Amino acid sequence: MYFKDRLEAARELSKRLSRYVDDDVIIASLSESSRGIAKTIARELRGKSTDLISKAILMPGSSSSLGAVDQAGSFTYSRNLSDGEIAEYSSEFHKYIEAEKINKTREINRETIKSKPMERRDLAGHVIVLVADGIDDTALLDSAIEYLKPVRIKRLIAAVPIASVAAIDRLHITTDEIKCLSVTENYIDTDH
Repeated sequence: MYFKDRLEAARELSKRLSRYVDDDVIIASLSESSRGIAKTIARELRGKSTDLISKAILMPGSSSSLGAVDQAGSFTYSRNLSDGEIAEYSSEFHKYIEAEKINKTREINRETIKSKPMERRDLAGHVIVLVADGIDDTALLDSAIEYLKPVRIKRLIAAVPIASVAAIDRLHITTDEIKCLSVTENYIDTDH
């Protein structure tokens, strides 16, 4: 399914989330490119919007994520990796991973100053809708879910215009509800 732009996708997601109007909802964007979608949905649902800032660490020489650092400074390995792969990568690329954690934490700190996301404790007691403009690799999603684990929330919902089959499989395990407009096996790029 194709959309004219992110605004069109946001309006369609808002319709599918309409039962949460005035339901103490917080719409949390997972990336800078999904902020517009999150703000549109928040406006339609009369809720608040914030960012859950995470930065992916890519495997050396690859476009696949090894894991991600969240705004609290915690690192989460991608759930797409097996325990054996994690052990191998953490041993073989230890210095690289540690250097990338520092770099990504700096990036997050700069972004936090600009976007001023809500504190983790302020998310408690709310319906949280995680919004992305597209999900192929689940590293940022896994990082956001780990960040939210200590918070007692009412419900966790994922809202995304397009996602890969692997991402939807992961969302089924980690969220209470999924609103996805299109699932694809051949996820090329969100802007494709």
